[in-house]
Amino acid sequence: MEQPNLFSDELACKINERNRCAVANEHERFIEAHSHGVCYVCGIPYDQYNQARPCPHWLLRPSNIKKDVIASVFKKYGFFRPQSFLRWVANTESFGTQINDLLYEDNPKKIFETTINYKNFGMVQIWVTDKGTNEKVQIL
Repeated sequence: MEQPNLFSDELACKINERNRCAVANEHERFIEAHSHGVCYVCGIPYDQYNQARPCPHWLLRPSNIKKDVIASVFKKYGFFRPQSFLRWVANTESFGTQINDLLYEDNPKKIFETTINYKNFGMVQIWVTDKGTNEKVQIL
């Protein structure tokens, strides 16, 4: 059965263009902040964190951060925003070579699985099991 088209083609194009512009603007803010070693989400340098304000840059392991507090990032932002942030960071070092999300290498028990490398931070593995109820991060 064919799904009804909820938007006209013209409206869909306008929505897509608005979203594309919003993401392009967000990426520009990221690039500017990243060039100064600052997180564009919270405005704090990458090597620092405020435990009261979870932020995706915590996955870069600021000084003295405990692995158990990193879970609060996923509670606040879910899976995709932190993953997108890490992809942007990794791609500043070398486009497309620091990210492994090849389907044939995935564990079949995991719904999403991504491995991201960046500088000296080692490897960050992110995965979701059980239809998104158990988001986990492993930092090696």
